[in-house]
Amino acid sequence: MGARGPIKRLDNMQERLDLGRRLELIRHYMEMTQTKFAGQAGLGLTTYNNYVQGKKRISLDVAWALCEEYDLSLDYIYRGDPSNLPLDLRSYVRRKLSGPTGSGQSNL
Repeated sequence: MGARGPIKRLDNMQERLDLGRRLELIRHYMEMTQTKFAGQAGLGLTTYNNYVQGKKRISLDVAWALCEEYDLSLDYIYRGDPSNLPLDLRSYVRRKLSGPTGSGQSNL
């Protein structure tokens, strides 16, 4: 158990779906197809779609590869915290979450 309590794992469907929505938000910001976004990070399209649809939990190795390729943070991928994203991307994420079609949820 950590200082903040038990370690939280992405083992429920809603958390995996939230993570998938965060990946899609980044992809849209970068104006890339799913194929290109996945491929540049070394992922197959099916694997990427499994993450987006919440069918598969993303591993630390894959999350790290996405961080390295797209200048993301693990905090954003796993927890939805955009504070360590590049300024333009952070602004985009916050705008999308607070806009009329955004969910307003802080975990996306």
